[in-house]
Amino acid sequence: MNTRDTALALGTLGFGLLGFFAVSAPAANDIEALLAARLTGIGKPGTTQAGPATLELSDLLGASFRINIYLPPLTEFRGSQPEIAIARVLDGSGVNLYDPGHQLESEFFRRVSVFPWPSPVPCLQGTRSVHLKPGASARDVQQVEGTIKLSLPLSPLTATFGAADVGKAQKVHRRVVTLVSFNAKEAEVRFQGDSPLVAVIGYGVDGKPVQTGMRPGSGGTTKITFQAPAVRMEMVIAESQVERQFPFTLTRTSVVGAPAR
Repeated sequence: MNTRDTALALGTLGFGLLGFFAVSAPAANDIEALLAARLTGIGKPGTTQAGPATLELSDLLGASFRINIYLPPLTEFRGSQPEIAIARVLDGSGVNLYDPGHQLESEFFRRVSVFPWPSPVPCLQGTRSVHLKPGASARDVQQVEGTIKLSLPLSPLTATFGAADVGKAQKVHRRVVTLVSFNAKEAEVRFQGDSPLVAVIGYGVDGKPVQTGMRPGSGGTTKITFQAPAVRMEMVIAESQVERQFPFTLTRTSVVGAPAR
């Protein structure tokens, strides 16, 4: 399993993808229409639009601040794990306060898990913390420049495994998954192929989802751990992924307006 697979899986395991595959993911020619979707009702100072995402400055205190991201509550956006990359954080004099070398500014921490949220309007909401240089204060932040990247899975399919499937293999797109072992606490699988792994979701005896984790196993296998007893798991694998990037400028006074083209 490569690093990108692991990062995607760790960020979307468990509740982040609930309901994501209740309907089919968009075909390639529908992606642009999907990305044109917009939320309304979040127009206030400190907001801006970046593709389908509304961004909001928040918690401008101390040596860091937050950017809230709001996406339309469409099933296709669940599990999209937007990545918010920061280019500059400027004060009123144009001095860049951003610390790209901070240990919490790596690619892993730039990715945001989004979850259903009822306010300020029904949406999918997540939060990205942004860290400043030593001695800088978020009270001085006036403008943030960056890019948001969205990755959407195309043609996702699900492979389901339980204890009775130990030793069996399933092929999904270009990836073969073989179940090596399975118990209530963890499962061990072997991957072959390169189709993107989007998520792994466990289920308890009551049919409710169980949060999962992932770590290397022995002999090239991967272990899936269950946060509560599980009787089966679903591995969601896409044929491919489509990525789109949207630059943004966010200030204390900017107000999200008409959809950007």
